[in-house]
Amino acid sequence: MPKHECGLGFKSLVDISNAMSAKLWWKFRTQNSLWFNFLWNKYCKNHIPTLVQWRGGSQQWKGMLMQREKVDQNLWWEPKGGTSTIWYDNWTNLGTLFKNPSKVVSCHPLTDISNFLNEDGWN
Repeated sequence: MPKHECGLGFKSLVDISNAMSAKLWWKFRTQNSLWFNFLWNKYCKNHIPTLVQWRGGSQQWKGMLMQREKVDQNLWWEPKGGTSTIWYDNWTNLGTLFKNPSKVVSCHPLTDISNFLNEDGWN
């Protein structure tokens, strides 16, 4: 409760936990590290991170998945190397294409953007 409402000025522990989980999800999606590799191999090895469901594991992983939607809608992937997936990464800044089927082209779900780029730009 805020101090002006006779509280001690502490923030909500739920809000702090959500913020920390969101930060961890952001780091998981944007930074390649030993921690990233561990989580990827444990929880996402054969799955797309934006679609993986919590089927047990740590409570921290569960918290990260609960914040995934909020974080991913604010991540924008620049198709520099073309390794972003055409369907599941937000590379258009309009959201992921699998959630906007009217804006998509027909291609395999795991197709990388590099398949649509050449040295001059879009193929």
